[in-house]
Parts: sequence; C-alpha cells; structure tokens
Amino acid sequence: SCPDMQGWQSPPMPPPPHPEIAHALTLVLTDGGEAGLAILARRAAQRDPHALFALADLHWRGGAVPRDYPRGRELFGQAAEAGHPIAARAWTNLLASGHAGLRDWPRAIARLREEARDDARRALILSLLGRMDLTPDGDPAQAPQGRRVIDSPEVFAFPRLFSPAECDFLMAVAEPIYEASLVADPDA
Repeated sequence: SCPDMQGWQSPPMPPPPHPEIAHALTLVLTDGGEAGLAILARRAAQRDPHALFALADLHWRGGAVPRDYPRGRELFGQAAEAGHPIAARAWTNLLASGHAGLRDWPRAIARLREEARDDARRALILSLLGRMDLTPDGDPAQAPQGRRVIDSPEVFAFPRLFSPAECDFLMAVAEPIYEASLVADPDA
C-alpha cells in the first residue's frame, strides 16, 4: 500500500458538460439514440470537448452505437486536442500502446511528461517507466524469460516480472474497483 498517494487515483475532472450534452446522453441511452447522437454530432462538429469525449466513449464501448475502436481512438484524440483532460490521458495511453491505431511511443512519452507536471498519478507512471530497461520505442530491451508450467494449454510463469514498485502501483490502481473473480464451471 502507498499511504502517501491517497487520492492520486483520480485525474482532474473536467467541468460538468453542457446540459444539452447530458440530455443527449440520456436520449442515447434511453431512446434508441438517434436524436441524442445528432446532438452530440452537432456539438462535436463545433469541437466541444465533452461531445467529442462522449462520442469517443460510445464508439469505444459499443452498445448505443456499434463498437468501433479506430473511430473511438480518433475521437479521443480530437477530444484531447479540444482540452478534455480524461480524453487527454486516454489519448496518451493509446499512443503508447498502439491499440486501434499507430503506436507513437516518443509522442506518448512527451505527452506523459506534460501531464506529469500537474498529475501525481501520471508522474508516478513516468517515474516507473524511467526505471525500466526500455528501447527508444518503449519495448523491453530484453524479453522476459518465462518458465513453462504446462504444455496444453500452453502456460508460462514469469517470476519477478514486475518490480515491487510496479506491483504497488498496479495494486493501488486496481484496488478501488477490485472484485473477487468468479469462475463458473459449466460441467459442475
């Protein structure tokens, strides 16, 4: 546990969205969505960061609209550029991982440095990354060596894959939403 990091889990929250966006989201979630999506699209065309973020989230999660990771990623980038702080962090993470688009590790690290100036969580991530042996593209300099546990299915163990500081970070991030897993055996 990291008692000196209380409250760092939450990034700065943006101001509440315009009431029209809140209304649009209600329509999207309760009325089949077309009217609400039209409102969000109109406001997104005006570069409203909340509308862009809402559309990004809808496309990323799917449901009200078909799941479309590349479109969600594109909209997260636009929302970040429009000043939405949560989208900014999501965009940095997507640039770092390359999920649903091109990976741009140097740009992600530059963004993370900027975010770390006023966000303790981002500063901690940057610090942890700085202690890792990574290539300039963000890949491990040496691939971890696993120990085969079983052949079928293929299972490997990676003892000491994470440093104690990395373990502390992962536990602190997971703890607020941690739930015990449930395994259901259909043959039982």
